[in-house]
Amino acid sequence: MHNPTDSRFPHLAAAFDVVRMRTALQEAFFGTTVSGWMIGDCEIEETLYKPGRSCVLVYRLELVDITTGSVRPQLVCARLCRSGKANDEYTRAQAGRLVASAGLPPVAYLAELEIVAWTFPNDPALKRLPDMLNVNLMRSLLPSRLPALDLCGDYRLKHIQADVLHYRAERTCMLRYQLDIENRATAKVSPLTVYGKIYGSEASADVFQVMAQLAKHSPRLVTAIPLGYDAELNAVWQSHLCGESLHLELSTPSQCLATMAPIAQCVAAFHTSALESIHVATTKQILSQLAKTVRIISGTYPQMGARVARLVRHLTARTERINFSTAPEVPIHRDLKLANFLLVDDHAALIDLDEVSLGDPLIDIGSFIAAFSGRALLLGWDQTAVDTVVERFLRHYAARVTWPVARERLDWYVAASFVYESIHRGVRQWDVDKLRNIPRWLSVAERYAYGKAASNHGALATLQPRSYLKRVSGESYQ
Repeated sequence: MHNPTDSRFPHLAAAFDVVRMRTALQEAFFGTTVSGWMIGDCEIEETLYKPGRSCVLVYRLELVDITTGSVRPQLVCARLCRSGKANDEYTRAQAGRLVASAGLPPVAYLAELEIVAWTFPNDPALKRLPDMLNVNLMRSLLPSRLPALDLCGDYRLKHIQADVLHYRAERTCMLRYQLDIENRATAKVSPLTVYGKIYGSEASADVFQVMAQLAKHSPRLVTAIPLGYDAELNAVWQSHLCGESLHLELSTPSQCLATMAPIAQCVAAFHTSALESIHVATTKQILSQLAKTVRIISGTYPQMGARVARLVRHLTARTERINFSTAPEVPIHRDLKLANFLLVDDHAALIDLDEVSLGDPLIDIGSFIAAFSGRALLLGWDQTAVDTVVERFLRHYAARVTWPVARERLDWYVAASFVYESIHRGVRQWDVDKLRNIPRWLSVAERYAYGKAASNHGALATLQPRSYLKRVSGESYQ
């Protein structure tokens, strides 16, 4: 797959050339004289590309100490700037709260490439991330931030260790804090794990409210307990959850099949929860995302542009004939994928509640099916195995909700999700494997959009509560 080109960012192709970037970053951080540290390897860890609007790349560097030969990793968040704008961006960056990272400058200016690069934990949007990793500062802050732990009364925080679990440049960073808490009276020390998630937007207060409502009013749903909202740090503190995510690349279809009952039960418990005062997701918003995807694909992947546009026109036309008004309005996750479930024995917990909204529950189900199917196909699963897992999930989900699962609406959401999540995200992340699989994903999306289940308005078009009607044969499971 070729590197992207963009008239707004003339150095875009160079930013994707890791050999060139290794040299450019070496000079920017260490100068032209080889002394001290040397960049031994450079890989792209993450890409956030909005054609014509913005591009941020995260590089994972391997830094080699020339004297000792020791090696350590280093993340660098690089923002491409439009021609003539990089110097202004660099000036603004220098005025921010910055910390040196093991001798590296916190921010660097790559003039020839119009790039401003921040060394982790510096991040232009997560301004207090360095503070979140400062264990001395956290030791002084956490007693007041987490009053439920009583760290100013009978207990004291003796030791703290902070580890980065998941960093999404300019958006969020989840950190794990392993605490040693000492009983002041007995001197007994007990370990405790809590998590802090810092946000680049102002969404943290809303996320905390959602978590608090779910923890209070949804006894059948397992989620992390919110421990505190930190307005100063723009962070949410939460409890530890047991369990592990299912990784498709390490699983067989039969192993995945066995997890569908607890996952479906978890989704049903979430969808039947009560939430107030949150954003409402609509079909109109999805149509807007579909239109945006057409524009992006036409400009970056023109050989697929006409086919995507034709599919989107079909989906848009179908909204006039599908009755969306009968859908219940319930809490929906908006990022329902296997990685956001933690599995323990025969139950599942739901995590990552950053995008929770109200809306049609089939938005979530369509997104889940598209995310699972897209990933499974990427890993080489055949379509029959994918369909079998999807059927198992739908059967258990339909048995645990009180509303019918309308097949026509569901198929529309699956097809739409393949377009604006799988395909659009493949471009935004400029993931070579995902880009290569766009034709295959389009074929699956077209199967849902044009197939018999989507066009048949008879009895087979709905999965009734507590039963599941099989896609291919129409067989009913009771």
